[in-house]
Amino acid sequence: MADDADLAGGRAPRPDSGIAAASARVAAIVEAAEQAAADLREQTERRARERIAEADRAADLRVEAAEAEAREIARAGGDLTRWRREVRFRHSDGHEIWGLLS
Repeated sequence: MADDADLAGGRAPRPDSGIAAASARVAAIVEAAEQAAADLREQTERRARERIAEADRAADLRVEAAEAEAREIARAGGDLTRWRREVRFRHSDGHEIWGLLS
């Protein structure tokens, strides 16, 4: 009767070779997931910085407009009949809508 060493061509099969291959595959998957998470985090942070910069620019423009309007009111002798009020509300779909009321 042949023993295991004879069946494997003179050496016994390594029972842990399948485990090692599975372990290497899991390690590769984990590494890929970590890289994907890092890429996603970087992308999200970049988008957040862009949105913050856009909001800052929009706020600066609103301040400039308000200052220009205040100068116009002061030049008109403080006549507040031309004063406008900004109105904002959030639409049901999540979009913010705003406008100026005279």
